Formats: sequence, C-alpha cells, structure tokens
Amino acid sequence: MLLYCFSIFLGAFLLFLVQPMMAQFILPWFGGSSLVWTTCMLFFQSGLVLGYAYSHQLTQRLSPTRQWLLHLIVLALAVLFLPIRPGLEWKPEDGLYPNWRVLGLLAGTIGIPYVVLATTGPLIQRWQSLSHPQHSPYRLFALSNFGSLLALLGFPLVIESYLTLDEQSWYWSGGMVLYVLLVAACGYRFQRLGDSVAKGTDASDTARDAQPVSGADAVNSGTLRFGRWAVMLWLVLPMLASVQLLATTSFLTQEVGAHPFLWIVPLALYLISFIVCFEYEQLYIRPVFFVLLCGSALFACFVFDQGLHANFVWQILAYNGVLFSAAMICHGELARLKPDTSRLTAFYLCISVGGAAGGLLVALIAPYVFKDYYEFHLSLILIVILGLPFVFVDGYREYLSKKRDLMKLAGAWLSIVAGLGAAGGVGFAAIKMLKDNTSSTVVAQYRNEYGVLKVERRSDRFSLSHGKTMHGFQVNDPEWSHRPTSYYSPGCGLGLAMRFLQNDLGEEGEAGTEAGTPTETTLRIATIGLGTGTMVTWGRESDTVRFFEIDPKVVAVAQAHFTYLSKAKAKNDVVLGDARVQLERETENKEPLYDILVADAFSSDSIPKHLLTTEAMKVYLDRIRPDGFLAIHVSNRFIDLAPLLERQASDLAIPALYFSYTPNRDEPDQRFQDSSTWVILTKNEMFLAHPVVQSATRKFPRQETEIRWTDDFSPLLPLMKKEQFSTSEIFPSLFKGALPK
Repeated sequence: MLLYCFSIFLGAFLLFLVQPMMAQFILPWFGGSSLVWTTCMLFFQSGLVLGYAYSHQLTQRLSPTRQWLLHLIVLALAVLFLPIRPGLEWKPEDGLYPNWRVLGLLAGTIGIPYVVLATTGPLIQRWQSLSHPQHSPYRLFALSNFGSLLALLGFPLVIESYLTLDEQSWYWSGGMVLYVLLVAACGYRFQRLGDSVAKGTDASDTARDAQPVSGADAVNSGTLRFGRWAVMLWLVLPMLASVQLLATTSFLTQEVGAHPFLWIVPLALYLISFIVCFEYEQLYIRPVFFVLLCGSALFACFVFDQGLHANFVWQILAYNGVLFSAAMICHGELARLKPDTSRLTAFYLCISVGGAAGGLLVALIAPYVFKDYYEFHLSLILIVILGLPFVFVDGYREYLSKKRDLMKLAGAWLSIVAGLGAAGGVGFAAIKMLKDNTSSTVVAQYRNEYGVLKVERRSDRFSLSHGKTMHGFQVNDPEWSHRPTSYYSPGCGLGLAMRFLQNDLGEEGEAGTEAGTPTETTLRIATIGLGTGTMVTWGRESDTVRFFEIDPKVVAVAQAHFTYLSKAKAKNDVVLGDARVQLERETENKEPLYDILVADAFSSDSIPKHLLTTEAMKVYLDRIRPDGFLAIHVSNRFIDLAPLLERQASDLAIPALYFSYTPNRDEPDQRFQDSSTWVILTKNEMFLAHPVVQSATRKFPRQETEIRWTDDFSPLLPLMKKEQFSTSEIFPSLFKGALPK
C-alpha cells in the first residue's frame, strides 16, 4: 500500500512541477505573453485526457500481467525523452500562430513523459482498488492532489529561488527516473495477483454496481449509478471549473503580469478545492459556498470593471476568491457524484475530458469568438445557475425532514433570490462591458492570443489601448501629425537623447516646433514595441526606424487606423516576432548597429520580464554603437523597474540616468504630452556632461532589496510598489474617476 502512495505522490508532484517549469523555459520565446500559460494549460489538460484514456483502456481490456508488461514499455519510452529542456531549434522566427507553436513545442519535448505521468492517478488507484479492496481509492486521489499542490507552492517559494532552469531540468529528470522504477515495482506487485483474482474482484464490483440504489442512498453515500445524467455532469462540472480557472488566470496575467506566481495561485486554489471536496467532503457545505460564490462573483466583476484603479492586492483577492468558490461548487458536486470503483477510470476520464474542453474554449476558441473576456462572466453565470437546484433541493429537503420548518423553507427560497441576483449582476457587468466596447467612440476592437486591442475616437485624438492600458494616440490636428506625443515628448528622457543625437539639444533645453531639425547626421533607430508607431515621428528623411513587434494584430491596427507609419519622413519597417530573439539573429547576421535602441514594452501592467534580464541587456548593448543609447521606458503602475535597471547597469559597467518628466499641459506645446519615466544607458561622455541632461537627471528611487533579474531568476514581488499592497485605500482607489488619457 505504501508503494502505491509513494508512486502516486511522486507522479503528481512531477506532473505539476513540470507545468510552471516548462512555461518558464519557453516564456521568453513568445514575448513573455500571458498566452504561454493559457496554451500550456490546454496542452497539460489534453495530456491528462490521453493519460486517463490510456489507463481506462489498459485496465478494462488487459489482464494484470499484460497491463504491467505494456506499461513497462511505455515507461521506458518516456525515459528516452530525458532531459526535458527544449533546444534552441524550437525558437519561433516570428509572432504568427503562437498557440499552435507552443502546443507543437510541448508535444515534441515533454509530450510522452507528461502523458505517462498523467496515467498515474487512475492507473494506480485502479490497481489499489483491486489489490486492496478494503481501502477507498479516492484517498489516493486526495494524496495525488496534495502532491500536485506541494509542487505548485514549492516552485515559486523554493525551486525557482534556488535552482537555475538547467538545474531544475536535471533534478526533474532524476525524479522521473525514480518514478519509473516505483511504478514498475507497483505493476510487478499488482500482476502477481493473477488474472483469477482480478476477474473475481471485477465480478464483485459488477455485481455491487448492479444492485438497485435509491435516490436518497445515492446522495447520502456520495455515489451515483453510471448513467446518462451522471456522465453529463462529470463532463460539465469540470469544464466550467476549467473555464473559470483559465479565464481568471488569463485576465490576471494580461493585466497584472505574466509571472509564475499569478499562474500558480489560481491553480493551487483549484487543486485545494479538489482536495477538500474529495478528502473532506463534510467541509463542502452547499449553502455556505453558494453564498460565497454569489458575493465574490459580484465583487470580482466590480474590480474587473475598475481595471487600473484597483490595486494589486485587491485584484488578486477578488479574482482568486471567485475562482475558489466556483471551483468548490463544481468539485463539491462532482465529489458527491463519484461512482463505484468499477467505474473509477471512466469517471476520471470524463473529468479530464471536461477540463480539456474548458481549456480548448478559453485558449483557442474564445479569442476568436469574443472580442473581450466574456468567458469569465459567462462561466460564472452558468456555475451559479447550475448550483441553484442543488442548494434549493438541500434547503427544501431540510424543510421537509424537520417538520416543515419555515426557516428552512425561507432559506431555500432565499438561495433562489441570491443566485438569480448574482447571475443578474454578472450578466449586467457583461452587458456593460459590451456597451463600452460597442459605444460610438469605439472605432474598432480586436482580440487574439495576445489580448484585447481597442481603437477609440476622442474629440481631439484617436487612441489605442491594450486591455486597460493606453498604448499611444494620434492627434487629429494636422499640425501635430508629425510631432511626438504622449510619453515620447521632447522634454522626457527619450526626447533629450533624441535631440542630442540630432544636434538639437540647446544649452537651455529649448526645442523647436517639430522634433529633429534636419542635420547631416544619419541615425539608425530601433524600437521594441510598436503601439501606434509614435516613435517614427523622431525620424528624419535620412533616418531609418525599425520596430520590433510580436503581435501581428498591433501591426495591422497601426497601419489601418493611424498614419504615423504611412506618412513618416523616415524610412521605417516592422520586424514581426519577439524583439530579443530578433535582435540576437541580427547580431548573428552582423547587421549594422543602432544609434539608439528604445525599449517600450513595460508601461502596461503585464511586462515581458525576459526583456529586462541581464542577458537581455547584454543583447541590447551588443546592438548599439559604443557611444550609442539604450532608452528604457519604465512608467508602470504596479512595478518599480528603475532601481532594477540601475543595479544591472552597474553590473554591466555602463552609466545609467533616471528621468522623470511631468509636462505642463497649460502650455500649448505640451498639451498632448504625458508624464513618463525613462532610464537611459549610455557611455556617451558628451551626453552625460551636457548641462541640460544634468539638470533633468533625477536620483534613482531606492529599494530595500538588491534584486537582479536573470533568465534563470526574476522574482516579481520584491519590485512591487508598496502602495499596491495597501488595503486602506481599496475603496478610494476603486471609486476614483477615470485616469486622464
């Protein structure tokens, strides 16, 4: 029995440890985008389906001896794929079809080992139910989920903090070898039972399953005979829970950050709900969790609507709170519908199919069917409506059993009111989102794997937003059609660097009516992040401006709805794909160096961390001239990036300057400028000694932690701004007016 326990625990631990580990491996190759985790989850859920289907067919069709022999071959096949670190040949060349590329990469690297690990739960539990019929196999299911939970929590707290990705790969591969030996030993002990014992047990299971079971007994014992409605619920309940998990994670990583911490917390809560519902069924109290679901659903929709005005802590609490209550409802009802052990593998197969269906809906279908995150609202409404009959019947049954206690009857009807109120509130939030997205000011809205893009028409400008964050605008006034606006203004750090390069930085810092008075100097400018294409306004006829953009839809929007690129003075082009990958290829091809490289991919809440690691900084410095400039836009509501860059610049022995600029919008030439924060890295001594530069330079903000980001180590929480953890300003922050565009 202990051998079964060790095997199922280790298998579950490795199964869930490899998920964030592989996502960390490939995150930099796909722009650090939230789509990586959503697609990874779809792959992992699909792998579970294959593993569970294999276990079901294996245990239903083969004798114990043949089960063991066939599984030995499969286990040996999995070992051939070790170690699991993906090779550089899997790096994508551009940003096209990212979901399919992630799926192909995972299938080609960890596909077989993952499917083998996925067989552990149903296979070991079935073997245990036959060899030890006096013990419930569902206890092993709880142990399996505990191992999964331990892996998820251990990854950010221990493994990620102390082991490099390469070390993680080798340790995981060693654990996989140990797992193979344990499962092989389990199979050997199981097959020694012989076919006759197994057949006898199966016959006993079949006879027990054939006995009539009353409805009350089915509910009280937590079992339900194998039938059409049971199978439907086995599929629908995990599907809704999966949709809610991935919709919540997708939104969190889109608006807050594509970081393992924000992947792991929702998944950990999802697993905890499994553990509670299957191991401690008495803790699942329908009315309590139904009320929690109704309340948390309304609060989550409210926070969702507030977007940037809600601080970090409350966004985490709101979304994870509604996810946990929704998962408890789905998995609590699923636990009460679990079948006899003879149907155990079919039960787990249905759960995995439902989970994979939810992943398919969120990862591949929703981005092309919905123009916003409507799946978040729709799944909540369906879970509330599905939970209503269970809660009402519970209350009505208590009313009848307790001599028609009117309080119990009132509670039953109040559950109806609460459920309909919550469903109506969530529906109202979805309708409000739809109205906002289809209002007269919205010119166009698009959604793909990288998120939601919206083009809006204001009285004096067209603006582009990505999620809740503005990514640039273009003024209607023709006088401003070739002038830098927003956070590219002449007075900000970037503006000072550009004016210096164009010999337009006077002793007192005055600027002309247009950026860049023409000179004989020819500049090569590179920009990470396209947005509306505002950066091209700094280019002159003799200059070349190259944009690096991973999202094809951003390129299409910039070309279709804004005229910066089409009417630019400078020659310009767009390179599609992850900027770091493309810059590395330029170095290999020995392309000409840039005078200035502008990194503007960090102003939104979700930042691509792989573009700010020490290794990434070395790539950038290799692509600029010895006296060139690296300009990094670090304006960010949640994260303080400037001290990080100061330390990394110090390690790389290159001076770094900090510029914090606030325009005076009462001045005509500054009315279309925004406050911005820039860090400029350069060895150009003339620029460093320039009086205008020295007067505009500010001291770097201080931080208590001495964090450096590398490809193997990039913790996010130490860089969070302290005000994001304040709970005293939750209501003022939520009820503030709209931030100025």
